[in-house]
Amino acid sequence: MQVQYAAFQAVGYPIGSGSTESANKVVVEVRLKGSGMHWSREHVNPLVALRTVACANRWAEVWPRISARLRSEAKQRRRARWRARHPTPATPPTEHPPTPATIAVTPPASATPTPASRGKSVVNGRPTALHPWKRYDCFASGRRPQGRPR
Repeated sequence: MQVQYAAFQAVGYPIGSGSTESANKVVVEVRLKGSGMHWSREHVNPLVALRTVACANRWAEVWPRISARLRSEAKQRRRARWRARHPTPATPPTEHPPTPATIAVTPPASATPTPASRGKSVVNGRPTALHPWKRYDCFASGRRPQGRPR
């Protein structure tokens, strides 16, 4: 990677003799061109910025702002993922009082009994006698419960 002297001079940047390219080699190339390293373009600029801060001995000054920004971005990503998993329910339509023409006759409730609730199968993290593992005493004797596949 070479410095584009003409473009930088046109913008007004100072051009050094060779110190600029030397700094690039010491700060950037050594870190990016190690044996077996592969970098994607999107990760190079953040790495160069961190490396420059470290080489300029400004880490203690700059890192609190960087870490605060990273935490803020991570929090925003977590919120976005949570919102994607938990969409807000649609607001129910407003109800208007029924008019005599819209009142429907409701059929009587069915006579089917509600199933009786069984007791709890786990209390304080421990299975009770109603837990499926505890209902079959035949496991201890080596017999299999009826109706279970072999």
